[in-house]
Amino acid sequence: MTFHINQKIECIRDDWHHPLAHLVQHLPRKRGIYHVRGFDLYYPRNAYLRLVEIVNPMFLQYDEPSFFCGCFRPVIERKTDIGVFRKLLNPIREIANG
Repeated sequence: MTFHINQKIECIRDDWHHPLAHLVQHLPRKRGIYHVRGFDLYYPRNAYLRLVEIVNPMFLQYDEPSFFCGCFRPVIERKTDIGVFRKLLNPIREIANG
């Protein structure tokens, strides 16, 4: 799955297994909505995300902690269209008026 900067994402897992996760001040929560701020590429196939809504201080003299992309999914926003409901009401109106 690919992500991009400013993309709206949802946390789908918050079972952080890293042995030092308890030292991180702010962690994403399951069903929380976030935006991608940046990436860390530790391994060729595994991206780690930094989030706009969560900024942690440096971690044990390293960089700011980031979060495994497999714990997130893109939020798909659909435009609301009530046209389908109007079509459903048309036959009812015709019967009621007939």
